[in-house]
Amino acid sequence: MNLLDFEVFSNYNTSYRTNDKIQFRIITSKAKAMADKKVYSSDEIEELLISDGHKESLVKEAIGFVLGSKTESATSTPKVAKTSKMPQRYADIAQNFEEVLMSKGPNFFVKSLTEGESPLVKISKKETETFRRIADLAYENPVHFSTLHAYIKPSIASELAENVCRARKIKSNCGFKKINSNSYQISHKGKTVVASSTPVNSTSEKFSKSSYGIFGFPDEYVILAHEESDPLRQIKKDLS
Repeated sequence: MNLLDFEVFSNYNTSYRTNDKIQFRIITSKAKAMADKKVYSSDEIEELLISDGHKESLVKEAIGFVLGSKTESATSTPKVAKTSKMPQRYADIAQNFEEVLMSKGPNFFVKSLTEGESPLVKISKKETETFRRIADLAYENPVHFSTLHAYIKPSIASELAENVCRARKIKSNCGFKKINSNSYQISHKGKTVVASSTPVNSTSEKFSKSSYGIFGFPDEYVILAHEESDPLRQIKKDLS
């Protein structure tokens, strides 16, 4: 491919993405109007919008965005990912990222990872545009999941390592009260946090004001709860 061909190809892709963004806003507006009437089911809204000639993938994303935002606004904390478990490495949580992307769409996915008080992926606005393009590609074709994982893995692994360090730092000053096999009431600096490792959940302010719950990502209290529930740790306690 010569330089001219590359420029044409690049300009076409840019134009294509811009058109998709415009179409997404139009579809979202239509989907919201239909949902507000409370007459159509999500499947009926999807069929009507596709029959109008709109791109199926954009229709699904728009419906997920509209109906998803309605559901989330009704609850104060995000839902824990269905497949969530206590991740000890990136591979343990990779599937959660794929599921959220495919069920909620690229816009929700990127915003959830890069915005909020404790974003899992800390990048600049310019880098966010690159991230968005990668998420778009992966959403359209799962073959690009490998590129998506390669892009976010360093940030996710770093955040996990930082939370492990925080857990180690505060552990000696925490009090633990067992609620069940996976949940503990953890007292620290006059505050009480209830955390569980399976599913991943925490009542800490950090957890509730971030996207941790959406992806099943552990804060330091979840990590402490996981360590307290370790059978080997319990045996050591009994023997001491």
